[in-house]
Amino acid sequence: MSKQLTVSQQLQQRGNTRIIKEVNDKYGIDVGDSKIFDFESPFFSFKTFRNQAYKLARSMQESTAETTFGQLLRAGIQSIANGWYQRRETTYQKWVSESVSSKRQEFYAPLHHAGFPRRVDANSKFPEVTVAGLDIMMKNYKFGAIIGFERELFDDDQTGQVQQRSADMGENMAILEEIWAYARFIGLASSYAGDPIPASETKPANETAWPFSTSFVGGGANRPATYVRFGKDALIAAWKQLVVQKDLLGNIMSVRPDTILCSREDYFDVSLILNSQYYPSVPSTTTGATGAPFASNELKGIANVVMSPYLPDKAWAFGQAGRGFVFQRRDPLEIIQENPSSGMAFEQDEFRFRSRSRWDCDWVDPRFWFLGDDGTV
Repeated sequence: MSKQLTVSQQLQQRGNTRIIKEVNDKYGIDVGDSKIFDFESPFFSFKTFRNQAYKLARSMQESTAETTFGQLLRAGIQSIANGWYQRRETTYQKWVSESVSSKRQEFYAPLHHAGFPRRVDANSKFPEVTVAGLDIMMKNYKFGAIIGFERELFDDDQTGQVQQRSADMGENMAILEEIWAYARFIGLASSYAGDPIPASETKPANETAWPFSTSFVGGGANRPATYVRFGKDALIAAWKQLVVQKDLLGNIMSVRPDTILCSREDYFDVSLILNSQYYPSVPSTTTGATGAPFASNELKGIANVVMSPYLPDKAWAFGQAGRGFVFQRRDPLEIIQENPSSGMAFEQDEFRFRSRSRWDCDWVDPRFWFLGDDGTV
């Protein structure tokens, strides 16, 4: 059975296909043929690749051989970056809802349950019920970096730095997406590598706290009054709160929690509780009591565990995967080439490329998740 691609992987493949087609239409060369152009192989010779590009430029009477080589090289670097972007293991896809964006910003209006039907007496009017929803807007941010390849790398072609630098362009973008997803999940302003990550920007005007509150409009709550370390009692309390979670009108939402997010600090404790055959605590020795010796573990298999090193230490949350939090993608990772015959590329004798992507991630309705600890306890 073939592996199902995520939304980001599908968009990435479409972008690669477009670039390969552009090169094929202009030069008649299929750089997507991995049997010939295995750019990631340590045996692939960029020196030979460059020499053949120069020959092609002469045969096509191209005015600048460097331009021809640069355009072909861009397709190769895009291929390497995309491959490493795809292979970099990230976990946020396991719990977010992925969407494709076609605008500068997207508007979300998740509707909660309408009012319920009521008994209607004879000769009485049917009741008119109301519908409530959230008014959420998410703007796509632009991300990218510029990286240069010295001409000597292709002349000498001994160190493998071309493959390594290209791989970094793809892998680092995937890592950045993971970092943003978990930072936005917690919802507080933070930073990584000196770049600020804003707090959640989707807070409705009628909510006093966002995205985690002890008193939402309608009576819901998705955090304890005081954050607590992860444990069986805290997990049970979170489950009890979520299954009776209330929407804007005070109706029970029927949340079905199935995923625990945790940091490295609690990963083994979470795994122990979710996988032990017997109840992982013995508060009582009374025969038949919950937690007595050899009692079955009613928490076994209750949820999947997702650990990320980008969650604050000791932070943990319980909720329903695919609900409440959206990762929207406007443009997938793309490699853009600077004109090698002008500007800094000409002055410094190097080929310069820019990675670029547009996306955003944030809450549209945090009632589907319960934050037990934001890492402060």
